[in-house]
Amino acid sequence: MKSTAALAATVTDDGLPTTPGAVTVTWSKVSGPGTVTFANPAAASTTASFSTAGTYVLRLTAADGALSTTDDVVVTVSPANTAPVVNAGPDQTVTLPATAALAAQRDCDLADVPLDDLRALLRRHGAIVPTPT
Repeated sequence: MKSTAALAATVTDDGLPTTPGAVTVTWSKVSGPGTVTFANPAAASTTASFSTAGTYVLRLTAADGALSTTDDVVVTVSPANTAPVVNAGPDQTVTLPATAALAAQRDCDLADVPLDDLRALLRRHGAIVPTPT
């Protein structure tokens, strides 16, 4: 999983002690469960890519040659949406007018979604979904 966040910071300086515009900035990871890769860690506005879900604290440090300051930002990376796993049950042979007993199971990140809503979602995507009686 690779998630990316846009970081858009601003830096202002009084122009002392060096030439105005000589402020340097650096992004760094303070905490978080995975790896953070900055597209350009020396730019105030950049992107950060995260290797795993979790809460990260990132720090921007700005320095003008004499003084430095920092500011932190919290980035929460949510887990990726995962594909559901379904089991339609065992194959069956039925002689009409008998009916088949279906024992379908589901396992997905939509565990709290009512089953009727899942049936409607599957039908919209062309699945044949039995309706219980």
